[in-house]
Amino acid sequence: MTTHRWVADTAGPGEIPGVAGVGNTVNVDCHRRLRGPYTGAGSVLRRLVPHIMARDPALAMAHRIEITTIAPELRDLMGAPPQSFTSVPKVTLRVHDLQHTARLAHGVIDLLLAWSASAGRLALGFADADLADPTDQEFLSILLRRAPADQITITVTTRSSQPDGDLGTALARHADQITADPATPRDDHRTADQLTRAFIWSDGTSPDPAEHAAWHQHDPAQRQHLHDQRATELEQSADWSLRLGAIPYHREHGTDTGEAASRSLLEAAEYCLAMGFFHALLDLGTRGLAVTDPARRLDRYWLLSGKTGTALAVLGQLEQAEEFYVEPLSLSSKPMLHMNNSYSLAMLALRRGLPERVAVIHLNNAIAIAGGLPDPVDAVYYTVISQVGLALIDMEAGRLTKALHAISGGLDRLNAELPAGKYEAHRSVFAYNKATVLIRLDRLDEAIEQLGVAIGLDPDYPQYYIDRAAVLAQVGRHAEAIADFAAAQERTPPFWELHYNRAAVRAEAGDREGSIEDFGRVIELEPPDEELIEALAGRASLQFEARDHAAAIADLNRALELAGEDPDLLFNRAVVYQETGDWQAAISDYTRAIDLPGADVEELEHQRSECLARLASDQVPA
Repeated sequence: MTTHRWVADTAGPGEIPGVAGVGNTVNVDCHRRLRGPYTGAGSVLRRLVPHIMARDPALAMAHRIEITTIAPELRDLMGAPPQSFTSVPKVTLRVHDLQHTARLAHGVIDLLLAWSASAGRLALGFADADLADPTDQEFLSILLRRAPADQITITVTTRSSQPDGDLGTALARHADQITADPATPRDDHRTADQLTRAFIWSDGTSPDPAEHAAWHQHDPAQRQHLHDQRATELEQSADWSLRLGAIPYHREHGTDTGEAASRSLLEAAEYCLAMGFFHALLDLGTRGLAVTDPARRLDRYWLLSGKTGTALAVLGQLEQAEEFYVEPLSLSSKPMLHMNNSYSLAMLALRRGLPERVAVIHLNNAIAIAGGLPDPVDAVYYTVISQVGLALIDMEAGRLTKALHAISGGLDRLNAELPAGKYEAHRSVFAYNKATVLIRLDRLDEAIEQLGVAIGLDPDYPQYYIDRAAVLAQVGRHAEAIADFAAAQERTPPFWELHYNRAAVRAEAGDREGSIEDFGRVIELEPPDEELIEALAGRASLQFEARDHAAAIADLNRALELAGEDPDLLFNRAVVYQETGDWQAAISDYTRAIDLPGADVEELEHQRSECLARLASDQVPA
């Protein structure tokens, strides 16, 4: 039987063993220092996508968002994908959530599965996986789970024998560990200069201890010039993703750390923020701050600090994030700095659950500064942003009418006093906020209208369609809801929430097969356990209605494995057993459920009695 393979304690990419009988082989190095996020996955795409475009362009274009996000160089081949304001660098009013990278991974895996089904078995080798960015480690963890080894054979090599986190778990669960052939000792007659140059031209990824030692011992000034030379060489490449890894690394070790390195790290940080690569953003922002002198480059230091704070906040490290908004306040009295950071501190206070007055103080400070800005357009723009921030506090506190009045007033003022066609990202977000309040006030027709406004301003943001679909379904407009789900699907990598919500709408509309298909996709995309259990139970119910009893029982078995002893799941499985005439299995499940918290004891006992009677009847000799 073909299996995935894991080779631990290897010395680098050259030691990935081949796979016998497979010609469609791609070996890549995942070391984050090369290209940052998705170094490995992006390298696979750079190798395969030109072939896919030549043979099956429709397949490639169906995954254009994932491909061009992970391997931005391929935009020259495929064109730019649909892009919402969320993915535009320097527009940071709204950021991706932490599930975005998992969606990208699933999309690429869908592509690889479809391509291998058409072009033949793939063999993919990933070296230095334990030194990869978290995006690549997440991608590999999902790939190992989803890819049948006889269709896509995966070989992962690590320098460590015990990789951390989900990658280590996935390797232990889905790959056979094999022993690498020992490296053949060789006499190394290279000079110290040659060893140093080899280390630098490996972009600092070489596992050779002699090369690393020579680099460390080299004359610092000469070493810096070699890093400059390598950075300049890489900057002339068409591969933009080098700017997320090797180029900043070399600039940090070059002759101009205060300017070239600082600028390079900020450029990479801005891209990673727009793409939702938050672990890399945290790393780049921290490194950028270390080489940026706030006395000389205050604006750059402030930008790097804010982006680092955003990364920490998204990653759930809220207390640590606060310092990156507070510290710049001590470095300057610049009004724009104090205004923007006050707003950020207010939003952080809301997320941290601090007393309401803390956020209000920060927002009032931002409003006071905004009102005194010399540019009247800026004054209106920033005042409205902060006033809508106060409305968000009212929303959290349940003061919905007050929140609605503030958001509506802010939108009216933006539309009346600011140039048309500008600040569209903020207009769309405010319209969405207004719709959110209207939903909570049960004013659903108005909410649908406002979501339409938001979509008109930012037509490629999938969440707006998903949310409007949910409201349309609430008011019974199922066909329109399903159309919105389809529109969202065209604008996003695989999104389990979309399929989960659409499955319910399709079921209500009588489309049992479509609902089963959507629940199946949810299960494939593996959401958190609670939603996965509900998806399994929902699909089992539809399969039961379709009289596919074996499939219903299989789904309920898996749901029970995840949930443990659950009276509702046991009841549902017992009903399926009862329908098939397996009285003993049904009795067992009803009995297990009776003593569990939340059980409907009367109904369980009634159904068990029915099964006991049928079992006794079947045992009476004819």
